[in-house]
Amino acid sequence: MRAVADRFRAWFDDLDPFLVVARLSLFVAIVNNHSDPAMAVFLGVATAVLYFQERLLRSPWPWLLLAGVLGGNQLQEWWLIDDHPVATTYWLLAIGVSRFGRRPDDVLALSARLLLGFLFALAFGWKLLSGPFVSGDFFEYTLVRDDRFEPVAVLFGDADEDQLAHERIAIAQLTSTGAAGDAIEIETGPRIRTLALTFTWVGLIMEGAVAAAFLAPLRGRWQLLRAVALIGFCVTTYAVLPIAGFAVLLLTIGLAHAHRPAVRRAHAVAAAAILAWNAVLAGLIL
Repeated sequence: MRAVADRFRAWFDDLDPFLVVARLSLFVAIVNNHSDPAMAVFLGVATAVLYFQERLLRSPWPWLLLAGVLGGNQLQEWWLIDDHPVATTYWLLAIGVSRFGRRPDDVLALSARLLLGFLFALAFGWKLLSGPFVSGDFFEYTLVRDDRFEPVAVLFGDADEDQLAHERIAIAQLTSTGAAGDAIEIETGPRIRTLALTFTWVGLIMEGAVAAAFLAPLRGRWQLLRAVALIGFCVTTYAVLPIAGFAVLLLTIGLAHAHRPAVRRAHAVAAAAILAWNAVLAGLIL
Protein backbone atom coordinates (compact mmCIF):
# COMPACT_ATOMS: atom_id res chain seq x y z
CA MET A 1 0.00 0.00 0.00
CA ARG A 2 2.86 2.35 0.85
CA ALA A 3 4.50 1.58 -2.50
CA VAL A 4 1.27 2.52 -4.31
CA ALA A 5 1.06 5.77 -2.34
CA ASP A 6 4.69 6.58 -3.14
CA ARG A 7 4.14 5.97 -6.85
CA PHE A 8 1.04 8.16 -6.83
CA ARG A 9 2.92 10.93 -5.04
CA ALA A 10 5.81 10.82 -7.51
CA TRP A 11 3.45 10.72 -10.51
CA PHE A 12 1.19 13.52 -9.27
CA ASP A 13 4.06 15.80 -8.23
CA ASP A 14 5.56 15.53 -11.71
CA LEU A 15 2.39 16.88 -13.30
CA ASP A 16 2.14 20.54 -14.21
CA PRO A 17 -0.16 22.06 -11.53
CA PHE A 18 -1.91 24.35 -13.99
CA LEU A 19 -2.67 21.53 -16.42
CA VAL A 20 -4.14 19.48 -13.56
CA VAL A 21 -6.40 22.40 -12.63
CA ALA A 22 -7.31 23.09 -16.27
CA ARG A 23 -8.31 19.51 -17.05
CA LEU A 24 -10.25 19.15 -13.81
CA SER A 25 -12.03 22.41 -14.63
CA LEU A 26 -13.20 21.00 -17.96
CA PHE A 27 -14.64 18.03 -16.09
CA VAL A 28 -16.46 20.13 -13.48
CA ALA A 29 -17.91 22.34 -16.23
CA ILE A 30 -19.58 19.28 -17.75
CA VAL A 31 -21.11 18.08 -14.47
CA ASN A 32 -22.20 21.57 -13.33
CA ASN A 33 -24.14 22.62 -16.44
CA HIS A 34 -27.64 22.74 -14.88
CA SER A 35 -28.61 19.45 -16.58
CA ASP A 36 -28.79 21.19 -19.95
CA PRO A 37 -28.33 18.52 -22.69
CA ALA A 38 -27.16 21.03 -25.30
CA MET A 39 -24.58 22.48 -22.92
CA ALA A 40 -23.45 19.00 -21.92
CA VAL A 41 -22.79 18.14 -25.58
CA PHE A 42 -21.03 21.45 -26.19
CA LEU A 43 -18.81 21.03 -23.13
CA GLY A 44 -18.12 17.41 -23.97
CA VAL A 45 -16.91 18.36 -27.44
CA ALA A 46 -14.86 21.25 -26.02
CA THR A 47 -13.25 18.90 -23.50
CA ALA A 48 -12.39 16.38 -26.20
CA VAL A 49 -10.75 19.12 -28.27
CA LEU A 50 -8.90 20.86 -25.44
CA TYR A 51 -7.91 18.09 -23.05
CA PHE A 52 -4.64 17.05 -24.70
CA GLN A 53 -3.88 20.39 -26.36
CA GLU A 54 -1.53 22.08 -23.90
CA ARG A 55 -1.13 25.15 -26.08
CA LEU A 56 -4.89 25.74 -26.12
CA LEU A 57 -5.23 25.07 -22.40
CA ARG A 58 -2.64 27.77 -21.72
CA SER A 59 -4.40 30.26 -23.99
CA PRO A 60 -7.00 32.61 -22.50
CA TRP A 61 -9.37 32.40 -25.45
CA PRO A 62 -10.86 28.90 -25.02
CA TRP A 63 -11.63 29.67 -21.38
CA LEU A 64 -13.20 33.00 -22.18
CA LEU A 65 -15.26 31.33 -24.92
CA LEU A 66 -16.48 28.64 -22.52
CA ALA A 67 -17.33 31.22 -19.87
CA GLY A 68 -19.13 33.38 -22.43
CA VAL A 69 -21.24 30.53 -23.80
CA LEU A 70 -22.16 29.25 -20.34
CA GLY A 71 -22.83 32.73 -18.99
CA GLY A 72 -24.95 33.69 -21.99
CA ASN A 73 -26.99 30.52 -21.69
CA GLN A 74 -27.55 31.11 -17.97
CA LEU A 75 -28.69 34.69 -18.51
CA GLN A 76 -31.54 33.46 -20.69
CA GLU A 77 -33.15 31.73 -17.70
CA TRP A 78 -31.24 33.28 -14.81
CA TRP A 79 -34.12 32.78 -12.36
CA LEU A 80 -33.90 28.99 -12.79
CA ILE A 81 -30.11 28.65 -12.46
CA ASP A 82 -28.64 27.55 -9.16
CA ASP A 83 -25.28 28.57 -7.74
CA HIS A 84 -23.27 25.60 -9.07
CA PRO A 85 -23.19 26.48 -12.80
CA VAL A 86 -22.83 30.19 -11.97
CA ALA A 87 -19.78 29.53 -9.79
CA THR A 88 -18.38 27.31 -12.54
CA THR A 89 -18.74 30.12 -15.06
CA TYR A 90 -16.95 32.56 -12.77
CA TRP A 91 -14.13 30.05 -12.37
CA LEU A 92 -13.72 29.50 -16.12
CA LEU A 93 -13.66 33.28 -16.55
CA ALA A 94 -10.98 33.53 -13.84
CA ILE A 95 -8.82 30.99 -15.65
CA GLY A 96 -9.14 32.90 -18.92
CA VAL A 97 -8.37 36.30 -17.42
CA SER A 98 -5.39 34.94 -15.47
CA ARG A 99 -3.67 33.85 -18.69
CA PHE A 100 -3.18 37.50 -19.66
CA GLY A 101 -1.02 38.08 -16.59
CA ARG A 102 2.76 38.16 -16.60
CA ARG A 103 2.65 35.52 -13.84
CA PRO A 104 -0.59 33.72 -14.73
CA ASP A 105 -0.32 30.99 -12.09
CA ASP A 106 0.01 33.58 -9.31
CA VAL A 107 -2.92 35.54 -10.72
CA LEU A 108 -5.02 32.37 -10.81
CA ALA A 109 -4.01 31.44 -7.25
CA LEU A 110 -5.14 34.86 -5.99
CA SER A 111 -8.35 34.65 -8.01
CA ALA A 112 -9.03 31.22 -6.52
CA ARG A 113 -8.53 32.49 -2.97
CA LEU A 114 -10.82 35.47 -3.44
CA LEU A 115 -13.48 33.50 -5.31
CA LEU A 116 -13.65 30.86 -2.59
CA GLY A 117 -13.56 33.48 0.16
CA PHE A 118 -16.42 35.52 -1.26
CA LEU A 119 -18.46 32.46 -2.30
CA PHE A 120 -18.42 31.15 1.25
CA ALA A 121 -18.82 34.58 2.85
CA LEU A 122 -21.91 35.36 0.77
CA ALA A 123 -23.36 31.90 1.41
CA PHE A 124 -22.72 32.25 5.14
CA GLY A 125 -24.23 35.74 5.34
CA TRP A 126 -27.33 34.90 3.30
CA LYS A 127 -28.06 31.76 5.31
CA LEU A 128 -27.46 33.47 8.65
CA LEU A 129 -29.99 36.17 7.75
CA SER A 130 -32.58 33.70 6.44
CA GLY A 131 -35.14 32.68 9.04
CA PRO A 132 -36.29 29.46 7.29
CA PHE A 133 -32.67 28.35 7.02
CA VAL A 134 -31.45 28.94 10.57
CA SER A 135 -34.65 27.37 11.93
CA GLY A 136 -33.83 24.11 10.13
CA ASP A 137 -36.99 24.29 8.01
CA PHE A 138 -35.05 24.59 4.75
CA PHE A 139 -33.08 21.40 5.26
CA GLU A 140 -36.09 19.53 6.62
CA TYR A 141 -38.01 20.39 3.44
CA THR A 142 -35.00 19.63 1.22
CA LEU A 143 -34.44 16.19 2.76
CA VAL A 144 -37.99 15.31 1.73
CA ARG A 145 -38.40 17.22 -1.53
CA ASP A 146 -35.05 16.61 -3.25
CA ASP A 147 -34.62 12.97 -4.30
CA ARG A 148 -30.83 13.43 -4.34
CA PHE A 149 -30.99 13.46 -0.55
CA GLU A 150 -33.08 10.30 -0.26
CA PRO A 151 -30.11 8.06 0.70
CA VAL A 152 -29.24 10.45 3.51
CA ALA A 153 -32.84 10.68 4.74
CA VAL A 154 -33.20 6.89 4.65
CA LEU A 155 -29.80 6.01 6.17
CA PHE A 156 -29.51 8.70 8.82
CA GLY A 157 -33.04 10.04 9.24
CA ASP A 158 -34.85 6.68 9.46
CA ALA A 159 -37.19 7.83 6.69
CA ASP A 160 -39.38 5.42 4.74
CA GLU A 161 -38.80 5.43 0.97
CA ASP A 162 -42.48 5.02 0.15
CA GLN A 163 -43.42 7.86 2.50
CA LEU A 164 -40.79 10.12 0.91
CA ALA A 165 -42.17 9.32 -2.54
CA HIS A 166 -45.71 10.13 -1.33
CA GLU A 167 -44.57 13.46 0.15
CA ARG A 168 -42.74 14.42 -3.06
CA ILE A 169 -45.86 13.72 -5.13
CA ALA A 170 -47.94 15.90 -2.81
CA ILE A 171 -45.40 18.73 -3.01
CA ALA A 172 -45.28 18.47 -6.81
CA GLN A 173 -49.07 18.63 -7.05
CA LEU A 174 -49.19 21.67 -4.78
CA THR A 175 -46.48 23.38 -6.82
CA SER A 176 -48.20 22.74 -10.16
CA THR A 177 -51.89 23.18 -9.30
CA GLY A 178 -52.07 24.85 -5.88
CA ALA A 179 -53.40 28.35 -5.42
CA ALA A 180 -51.78 31.12 -3.41
CA GLY A 181 -52.14 30.39 0.28
CA ASP A 182 -52.59 26.63 -0.17
CA ALA A 183 -50.43 24.43 2.03
CA ILE A 184 -49.82 20.80 2.86
CA GLU A 185 -48.42 19.20 5.98
CA ILE A 186 -45.25 17.16 5.54
CA GLU A 187 -44.63 14.34 8.00
CA THR A 188 -40.91 13.93 8.62
CA GLY A 189 -40.38 12.55 12.11
CA PRO A 190 -38.01 13.56 14.93
CA ARG A 191 -34.87 12.06 13.40
CA ILE A 192 -35.30 13.99 10.17
CA ARG A 193 -35.80 17.17 12.22
CA THR A 194 -32.66 16.51 14.24
CA LEU A 195 -30.73 15.72 11.08
CA ALA A 196 -31.92 18.97 9.48
CA LEU A 197 -30.83 21.07 12.46
CA THR A 198 -27.47 19.32 12.56
CA PHE A 199 -26.84 19.99 8.87
CA THR A 200 -27.94 23.60 9.29
CA TRP A 201 -25.62 24.62 12.12
CA VAL A 202 -22.61 22.44 11.37
CA GLY A 203 -22.74 23.67 7.78
CA LEU A 204 -23.02 27.32 8.85
CA ILE A 205 -20.05 27.08 11.20
CA MET A 206 -17.89 25.36 8.61
CA GLU A 207 -18.85 27.79 5.83
CA GLY A 208 -17.94 30.70 8.08
CA ALA A 209 -14.59 29.08 8.85
CA VAL A 210 -13.78 28.62 5.14
CA ALA A 211 -14.74 32.24 4.37
CA ALA A 212 -12.58 33.57 7.20
CA ALA A 213 -9.60 31.42 6.24
CA PHE A 214 -9.61 32.46 2.58
CA LEU A 215 -10.31 36.14 3.13
CA ALA A 216 -7.85 36.60 5.98
CA PRO A 217 -4.31 37.70 4.95
CA LEU A 218 -2.63 34.53 6.22
CA ARG A 219 1.11 34.06 5.80
CA GLY A 220 3.53 31.15 6.05
CA ARG A 221 2.25 27.97 7.64
CA TRP A 222 -0.98 29.66 8.62
CA GLN A 223 -2.05 29.37 4.99
CA LEU A 224 -2.54 25.64 5.61
CA LEU A 225 -5.70 26.61 7.49
CA ARG A 226 -7.30 27.34 4.13
CA ALA A 227 -6.73 23.82 2.87
CA VAL A 228 -7.80 22.30 6.19
CA ALA A 229 -11.02 24.35 6.26
CA LEU A 230 -11.95 23.72 2.62
CA ILE A 231 -11.10 20.01 2.52
CA GLY A 232 -12.75 19.50 5.91
CA PHE A 233 -15.91 21.22 4.70
CA CYS A 234 -16.06 19.25 1.45
CA VAL A 235 -15.31 15.84 2.96
CA THR A 236 -17.81 16.17 5.81
CA THR A 237 -20.55 17.95 3.85
CA TYR A 238 -20.48 15.89 0.68
CA ALA A 239 -20.10 12.64 2.56
CA VAL A 240 -23.80 13.00 3.36
CA LEU A 241 -25.02 15.37 0.64
CA PRO A 242 -24.63 13.72 -2.79
CA ILE A 243 -23.53 16.77 -4.78
CA ALA A 244 -20.09 15.57 -5.85
CA GLY A 245 -19.87 17.88 -8.87
CA PHE A 246 -19.88 21.03 -6.76
CA ALA A 247 -17.47 19.49 -4.27
CA VAL A 248 -14.98 18.78 -7.05
CA LEU A 249 -15.38 22.35 -8.33
CA LEU A 250 -14.55 23.77 -4.90
CA LEU A 251 -11.57 21.44 -4.49
CA THR A 252 -10.32 22.28 -7.98
CA ILE A 253 -10.40 25.98 -7.14
CA GLY A 254 -8.64 25.20 -3.87
CA LEU A 255 -6.01 23.18 -5.72
CA ALA A 256 -5.28 26.21 -7.93
CA HIS A 257 -4.50 28.21 -4.80
CA ALA A 258 -2.32 25.52 -3.18
CA HIS A 259 1.42 26.03 -3.57
CA ARG A 260 2.77 22.97 -1.75
CA PRO A 261 2.75 19.61 -3.55
CA ALA A 262 1.38 17.79 -0.48
CA VAL A 263 -1.53 20.23 -0.25
CA ARG A 264 -2.31 19.82 -3.95
CA ARG A 265 -2.32 16.04 -3.50
CA ALA A 266 -4.71 16.37 -0.56
CA HIS A 267 -7.19 18.31 -2.69
CA ALA A 268 -7.00 15.72 -5.49
CA VAL A 269 -7.40 12.75 -3.14
CA ALA A 270 -10.36 14.42 -1.40
CA ALA A 271 -12.06 15.03 -4.78
CA ALA A 272 -11.57 11.40 -5.83
CA ALA A 273 -12.84 10.12 -2.47
CA ILE A 274 -15.98 12.27 -2.64
CA LEU A 275 -16.72 11.09 -6.18
CA ALA A 276 -16.32 7.45 -5.14
CA TRP A 277 -18.43 7.83 -1.99
CA ASN A 278 -21.21 9.66 -3.82
CA ALA A 279 -21.33 6.75 -6.27
CA VAL A 280 -21.76 4.41 -3.30
CA LEU A 281 -24.53 6.60 -1.88
CA ALA A 282 -26.34 6.57 -5.23
CA GLY A 283 -26.10 2.78 -5.39
CA LEU A 284 -27.59 2.36 -1.94
CA ILE A 285 -31.05 3.36 -3.17
CA LEU A 286 -31.12 1.47 -6.47
